[in-house]
Amino acid sequence: MHYYCRTLLTGTLCSWLALSGMAQTPSTDDTVKLERFEVSGVPVEQSVLPTSRPFNSVFGTADSLLETPRNVTIISREQLTAISIQDVRDFAKLTSSSYTRTNFGAPANPDLRGQNADVFVNGMRERMTSNGNGMPIDFNAVESVNIVKGPATAVQGASTYVGGFVDLIAKRPFFDGFKGSVFATVGTYDTRRWGLDVGGPISSKLAYRISYAGEDSKGYYYDQYAKKHSVYGAVTRKPTENYELFLNGQAFYAEYVENFGVNRPTQNLIDNGFYRTGVNDNPAPLPGFPAFFDAAGVPIIASPAIPGGVAAPIADPQNSRWVTSGFPVSNRMLYGPEVKLDRRLRLLRPGDNSIGRNFKLQGI
Repeated sequence: MHYYCRTLLTGTLCSWLALSGMAQTPSTDDTVKLERFEVSGVPVEQSVLPTSRPFNSVFGTADSLLETPRNVTIISREQLTAISIQDVRDFAKLTSSSYTRTNFGAPANPDLRGQNADVFVNGMRERMTSNGNGMPIDFNAVESVNIVKGPATAVQGASTYVGGFVDLIAKRPFFDGFKGSVFATVGTYDTRRWGLDVGGPISSKLAYRISYAGEDSKGYYYDQYAKKHSVYGAVTRKPTENYELFLNGQAFYAEYVENFGVNRPTQNLIDNGFYRTGVNDNPAPLPGFPAFFDAAGVPIIASPAIPGGVAAPIADPQNSRWVTSGFPVSNRMLYGPEVKLDRRLRLLRPGDNSIGRNFKLQGI
């Protein structure tokens, strides 16, 4: 017998419901025997489930992702390839609060929660930055990426990057058999990328893995290009069940053109593509400090002002020799007419490019 009660606006209505039935005994004739079937798991390098791979990026322990009281996003190797993660700005495709500023077109550290984030490789800090600008991340050596919101813990060490951190998990050798893959990407605006990844066991206690990736691409903008070469190698030795030695090394070369964008954005430029021309018109700075003076000849010391005096000779197309940082002096401009600007132009000239070399060797 069950007691049933329901509350109404004007009072309480209660009723008794008596339920009765006869007990039934299952018959052996109704038993159905299913055929045996097996379920094979997806290899960890192809799985997109965050719980399918080892995780110790937060506290250094082998707790699962579900047992970690932090906001964590894991990007697998399969996702890195399928979604075409090429630099840290692409993290915004998969995790919130990760919009990264362009940093002159070459951001090296991502932004998390509006601040520069730390970058680690297998739990070891890999790079420092004052503004987030630098060499791109080489994803050829990366098996997965752990993105953690909030400051790094005592395991990683103190840091001023309190918005969050990114831990790049390096590729590991294969002990379950020889594996290999190759890839090639050809796309619009002369995009060309290629690479290979091979590895396998040498014995039951020793395995290796080697990866190479290259790029020779241009791009949407004029005079843009990216030339990259990356070689990665790793060896794992397991002499006993309780001990493992993981050695990995990487050599990365990148030659690329940063995208500085266009200065003096106006609404007419955004809507119609017309750019306001002009050159700097500052006077030559006075010897010593303060460097500039106003129209009355009084030195500019404490507050933003426009410098006075006769303009200095224009030594180059932008008269950049006399451009200031903006405080305490605002640059004086001599504006020209608005001109139609090709969307594929940027603020650079031929020869403005960046070259970086990065070498790493790690033992765990």
